[in-house]
Amino acid sequence: MSGIAGILEFGANLAQQVPVLERMLGTLSHRGEDGAGLWAQDAIAMGHRRTVVRDKDGGVQPMVITQGGRTCSVAFDGRITEPERLRQDIGTRHFTTQSDAEVVLRAYLAWGIDCFRRLTGAFALALWDSRAHTLYLARDRLGIKPLFFWQSKERFLFGSEPKAILAHPRLCAVLDEEGATQLMALGPARLPGSTPLSGIQEILPGHYHGVSLQKSWRQCYWQFTSLPHRENLMETAQHLRFLTQEALRVHLEPGMDIGCMISGGLDSSVLALLAQRRLQEAGQSLYTYAVDYRDNAQYFTPSHLEPSQDTPWIGRIQSLLDSRHQTITLTSLELVSSLEEAMRLRDLPGMADIDGALLLLARRMHNEVRIVLSGECADEMLGGYPWFAQSQNQALFPWSQDMARRTQLLQPRLRSRLPLESFAHTCMIQTLSEAPTLEEDSVEEARLRRQTYLNIRWFMACLLERSDRMAPGMEIRLPFCYEPLVEYMWNIPYAMKRARGHEKGILRLAMVGDLPDDLLWRQKSPFPKTHHPDYGETVRQQLAALLRKKEAPLWELVDRKTIREFCSQPLATGKPWYGQLMSGPQLGAMLLQMNAWLVGYDVDIRL
Repeated sequence: MSGIAGILEFGANLAQQVPVLERMLGTLSHRGEDGAGLWAQDAIAMGHRRTVVRDKDGGVQPMVITQGGRTCSVAFDGRITEPERLRQDIGTRHFTTQSDAEVVLRAYLAWGIDCFRRLTGAFALALWDSRAHTLYLARDRLGIKPLFFWQSKERFLFGSEPKAILAHPRLCAVLDEEGATQLMALGPARLPGSTPLSGIQEILPGHYHGVSLQKSWRQCYWQFTSLPHRENLMETAQHLRFLTQEALRVHLEPGMDIGCMISGGLDSSVLALLAQRRLQEAGQSLYTYAVDYRDNAQYFTPSHLEPSQDTPWIGRIQSLLDSRHQTITLTSLELVSSLEEAMRLRDLPGMADIDGALLLLARRMHNEVRIVLSGECADEMLGGYPWFAQSQNQALFPWSQDMARRTQLLQPRLRSRLPLESFAHTCMIQTLSEAPTLEEDSVEEARLRRQTYLNIRWFMACLLERSDRMAPGMEIRLPFCYEPLVEYMWNIPYAMKRARGHEKGILRLAMVGDLPDDLLWRQKSPFPKTHHPDYGETVRQQLAALLRKKEAPLWELVDRKTIREFCSQPLATGKPWYGQLMSGPQLGAMLLQMNAWLVGYDVDIRL
């Protein structure tokens, strides 16, 4: 994880605005604890916060190269997978460092903007070309790394997180009707390419944005391509296993301590097992980490969404790995105490204790490792969620069906002005219409392909943001986002994905003989959450205290009467209002985050 920020003002001398850039960059100190760099020339100033993984001396940024009277500079967050391939294509004699930032600059000098489609990995970058007087912002194909911007006629600002942009003295946080509709209809998700804060936009995954004196424009450089799948079931399983092993090969860092988060579920178990084998060949051991909650076994009740506890299965996979393992046990008080910090890392109300649990786990992992593997994104690519196999209201997002509850939360005067349900429906229909189907797809296969695309662009985007933001100073690497693997999984027919009637059945088949059958065919259970009633009760008490503060900005959006009724009894842990985990206690926690956000960001509510 690193952080980038910058200012572009044509006709200005940005060297005079270095203190402003320092202020913007200072908000990203958590993204790079190993140093900061600034560079300014004429109309452009850019900065970089760095977490060192390799090439400590050669990877200083922003990196500047002057070639033939042309100066190009880049600020880069993330990593390029298989950079040696690009180095060979460009010519290794040109390189002076092992930095991925230099790979990006040399690629641009060699191929111009065509370089973006050649880059693979997880990255966000800002690149200035002095000859063209043009700034380019680009983001990786799936949007693993974040990048935001704001622009007016005179000024263009960018940053890894909205907080960097908001640190500019000419800006303030504004929530208008459009933003409030997005916040209340979609949260904790966001409209792709946008934020609820007026004017602050996001570079879309697989896109670059160009800004010159004459114009600014957006260009897609990569998108999913639907192709016929010609392999049989066992060939598909073998191919999937091979590509998963390749994903591990490019995501492991030779000679560095590597961690892996495990849950006792399929995805993390596959990665941990394959990673451990590779590391053992190199004479290394894998560090593994899991999260549990105090007294969870006492209060856990099985359901169709959470059929079993993870703890026994975590022990099962850990014993097979013989890894250096830690299970971090969290308390309700720790989770509630983490709510505001998790919100500030997201710059928005988020996934409440689901975010906080990862944040607290990452804080412990950071003591031992900088690189951690996560099984995130396999569910979206391989149809792992229950709503893939269930009949849902196709007018609404499958992970957010209860729009009446969201509308009821609004101030009565806003219920007709903020059309939450129609807004969410329009967003969903628009995304479904963008999905690249295949002419030979059956009606059902086309529906499921669109459903996969919807999950990738929305639900996965929310989880990718969580993975990035909740691990300050670390790199959470996502092997299931490896591009050749993603492109292959995209075209596997759903019937194969659900081989033997199991969600992600094709991945299970790929690992037959490697994982014990009971673990291999275990029914999916989501990221574990606390079931301790103390968590919901603490949240309820804090909401009740907030109800006594009539001046709290939350009440400009949310109906106090509705929340008073909500707090009149223990917070129910029934039907989720978002995803699989966010029920009553998490809704209450998100409302606490929302008020803290409105206060802490001094949000100007214009409704």
